Amino acid sequence: MPSALRAWALYPLAYLLYAVGRGLSGDFYAYPFIDLGQLGFARAGLNAVVVALGFCAIAASLIALGRRSSP
Repeated sequence: MPSALRAWALYPLAYLLYAVGRGLSGDFYAYPFIDLGQLGFARAGLNAVVVALGFCAIAASLIALGRRSSP
């Protein structure tokens, strides 16, 4: 994984940890796809991985586009 893509992946990972932590402490999840109370750890984890892969795919596309269009 290129370093630029790793840097892009840190933000959603940090936000996921924050959102899950907030949900565990207050029993309110901002997003239904990470609701541990209703989905359990396995399903919520799978959902988070799918969202992260989509985010990384978009980030990789933007990085490639930026490299292609820069002189």
